[in-house]
Amino acid sequence: MPSDELAISLYRIGAIKFGRFKLTSGIESPIYIDLRLAITHPSIYRQLVKSMADLLSGFNIDAVAGIETAGIPWASMVAYELGKGMIYVRKEAKEHGTARLVEGDLRQGMRVAVIDDVVTTGGSIIRAIRLLGATVAM
Repeated sequence: MPSDELAISLYRIGAIKFGRFKLTSGIESPIYIDLRLAITHPSIYRQLVKSMADLLSGFNIDAVAGIETAGIPWASMVAYELGKGMIYVRKEAKEHGTARLVEGDLRQGMRVAVIDDVVTTGGSIIRAIRLLGATVAM
């Protein structure tokens, strides 16, 4: 599906909206793209995952990391498409189990692509990158 058809499909399912939307960052946007809707439409989801995987295939990565919660299904499918491992970064540590903020087999020297469902200021992505770096430094 060409990118213009994909954009039309996203609009048809209500994933692209126009109006006034307050984002988590507090910034107001005239456009809102809700990729959580795309997950419930396999043909659209498949095309978006393939597009992301195609973009990342030119980089020498070892794993794909998703940010809890909405970034996890995207990272999982992109990692699968690329034949790479998947890691995820929690928003906060659980008080049970290992109480880790980073889940998965992350090792020193790994090159990791970080995926989230949306980026406004980049704060969540930067936090995830810092946590990934701190985890392998331990």
